[in-house]
Amino acid sequence: MLFTERTRGGIPPPDAHTDDPVTTESDLRAGPDLRAGPDAQAELERRLMALAQADPAGFAPIYQRYFARIYAYCRRRAASAQEAEDLVSQVFVQALHGLPGYRGGSVAAWLFRIAHNVVLNQRRACRAEVSLDAHDFDLEDERPTPPESLDDAETRAAVRALVAALPDAQQNLLALRLVAGLTSDEIGAVLGKSPGAVRVELHRIIQRLRAACRREDGGQS
Repeated sequence: MLFTERTRGGIPPPDAHTDDPVTTESDLRAGPDLRAGPDAQAELERRLMALAQADPAGFAPIYQRYFARIYAYCRRRAASAQEAEDLVSQVFVQALHGLPGYRGGSVAAWLFRIAHNVVLNQRRACRAEVSLDAHDFDLEDERPTPPESLDDAETRAAVRALVAALPDAQQNLLALRLVAGLTSDEIGAVLGKSPGAVRVELHRIIQRLRAACRREDGGQS
């Protein structure tokens, strides 16, 4: 366990002005409120990080919020479930030790930058093959209107094969967007790129995959 039972005894409030909204223990222990907008969620997470910097036990709510997404990203990039679990442990241990270095901004981008580096170091050390069988890619972009459906099983199998043939950096970009669910701004913060460059690269990758799928469909008809 990364966190102790001390979290049940209450977490000291962050240093703040007395007229600021109070973050209660129930707020901290609750999952994300899907009714709240992204700005409210970001503000709550910044408060959670401030608590965690004062007392590492306060990192538990962040761990609970992000565990599933970090695991999904690591599983996509790992050769096995066991390796993914090991990577997740490394990510959160490094995050816990790195709390003093958090200087604000997107918590998701901060965590996934750590995850990206952990996975990159592991892959460099082990030269593991990328596993693309554990999940299916849904080729969605950030436009309000979703792209055409790719739900056909044969098409999905073809997509997995095409994605497996992409360069590792492009597979990672897709995993950050489609598996981790990061925005272009957050991916840019993780990879050190501008959000515009991320959007352009994602668009090009997805367009190439769609075109390749159409060519395969045409060849089979």
